Amino acid sequence: MNEAITIVSGVPRSGTSLMMRMLAFGGHPVLVDSSRPADINNPRGYYEIDAVKNLEYDSTWLISCQGFACKMAYPLLYYLPPIYQYRVVLMRRNLLEVVNSQNEMLNNIGHCKDVHSNVADIASYYSYQLEHVSTWMHAQPNIEHLQIDYNALLSGGSIELQRLNAFFRDTLYLEQMRKAIDPTLYRTRQSG
Repeated sequence: MNEAITIVSGVPRSGTSLMMRMLAFGGHPVLVDSSRPADINNPRGYYEIDAVKNLEYDSTWLISCQGFACKMAYPLLYYLPPIYQYRVVLMRRNLLEVVNSQNEMLNNIGHCKDVHSNVADIASYYSYQLEHVSTWMHAQPNIEHLQIDYNALLSGGSIELQRLNAFFRDTLYLEQMRKAIDPTLYRTRQSG
């Protein structure tokens, strides 16, 4: 039997790179390439593979992902071909933090004109989109999914780590995963 493909997904800046790092530390193989090196916005790396960007048009590369984890933004989940089994870890984070973090990232790379001016509206849009993709995944017989709370992970995370390990059939090394969490990189926080 072919192994499931693990997908780490979510809104950009919701903790997907952290989750990929945690899985790697925890003993689950991850697929990454050198297409996007670490930078000021993700000093520990992005943990991406370039082929993901073209999933809508070419999914042949997915065969090599069986038994591995790869990362993709949530809109690409709809293009996963039904011929494989998937285990999706959907990262959830306070959406106001997400949008503010995206704005900081855009400023850092000199894209000031692309900064989101209405943070609350963008956060509301993301909320709607995440609920829609979650509902869609529930209806897919070849997709198991688990939502992990980024904010809870960074606040100690024991419950989230236990949930994650159960989702992976108790195959992860939790203490090693905990070492992958660097609270100093939790730089954009929503107060209150």
